[in-house]
Amino acid sequence: GYMGDSLGRRTTVLFSGIFFIVAAIGSAFSPDVITLAICRMFVGFAVGCKLPVAMSLAVELCPTEHRGKLGMVLVGIAFALGEIFVCVVGMIILQYDASANWWRWLLMGCAFPDIFGVPLAWIFMPESPHWLLSRGKHEELSEQILAMAKMNGTEDKMLQDGRVRQLVEEPDVDKWSWSTIFSPQLRGTTIYCSVIWCVCAICYHGHIFVYPLVLEHRYHMLVGDALWAIALAGAAEIPGVLIGMWLIDVDGIGRRTAMLAFFGVGAITALCVPLFDSSTSFLAANMVLKPLINTPFCIIYIVASELYPTTHRSSGIAFCSSTSRLAGVATPIILAWCLAQSVTLTYQVFAFFLCLGAVATLLYGQETLNTDLKTFVFETVGPEDEERTPLKASVLHP
Repeated sequence: GYMGDSLGRRTTVLFSGIFFIVAAIGSAFSPDVITLAICRMFVGFAVGCKLPVAMSLAVELCPTEHRGKLGMVLVGIAFALGEIFVCVVGMIILQYDASANWWRWLLMGCAFPDIFGVPLAWIFMPESPHWLLSRGKHEELSEQILAMAKMNGTEDKMLQDGRVRQLVEEPDVDKWSWSTIFSPQLRGTTIYCSVIWCVCAICYHGHIFVYPLVLEHRYHMLVGDALWAIALAGAAEIPGVLIGMWLIDVDGIGRRTAMLAFFGVGAITALCVPLFDSSTSFLAANMVLKPLINTPFCIIYIVASELYPTTHRSSGIAFCSSTSRLAGVATPIILAWCLAQSVTLTYQVFAFFLCLGAVATLLYGQETLNTDLKTFVFETVGPEDEERTPLKASVLHP
């Protein structure tokens, strides 16, 4: 996140993509478990570096009315397709190589998207105009605006030939610090987004961890059959994302109410899933639960992107999502213990955290639908702050 806010979105995405390729290939050729663990740690570093910055870049390049849809495609549809891709590749590999080293081919296959994607990003991906403006790079921004106008055939509609000039006094960019996300202006946003990210990570990654174990121990499914079940659960995320994509842009619903709905229905569904005994009904119930867990995970990326100013957008998203990684470390340990007690207890834990996400969303209460992206921190605080809910008000006015 810090790299994205200081060095630029484009540079950081390209760097993390190259780093991911090297680490992923290194994982496939690891000679021992220690080397594999280190390489996978670097893979996690690359993904954690790329995703917050890529999300920032996407929303900063997109018009306000399409921002939510693009964000949902990036973190919703793309993630679901990636999950399906991994399962399908795994099933294909198992058909031709059932040896103990089949997983090496799988890890190698997971590097292919970036092997093709990084060169495409290098050629076609522009720098964020919002970031250029926030860093005072007006000449580069003017050139980019002119290039976009030529691409869209709207050169005749440009004001001042696309030249950018400073309208307000800009803060000294050299004095910016990532720690500003804990300032009174942004502290409430950071707390809320961190809580929601932890809730979503525990439920989403926890479900990915628990689901195949339940299929194996409760229904005695083989690896190939379990991969099919996981792929179907991943495919089920797509309809949920499409519904969320529509809801978050509906006036009167927006981001906040949509998240409340998914959290609430998800909690009820989680309580019901263990009640299904047959493998078919249990699989179907999990296909319903998975999108209810995943969609708020997608929406929080959009909400955070719209709450943080350009100067700290990548840093804010990166910090909040990194807190969820800490929760993710504890998730397998907690859920493994719960699963040893009963499947019902495991899904009750999911329901508890989904309820926690709903409560946090109710307390925070800030809607970001159709809001303009802020550039500087001082723009995030206005007269409307006096009308915000107690959590936000207490944070901004200690």
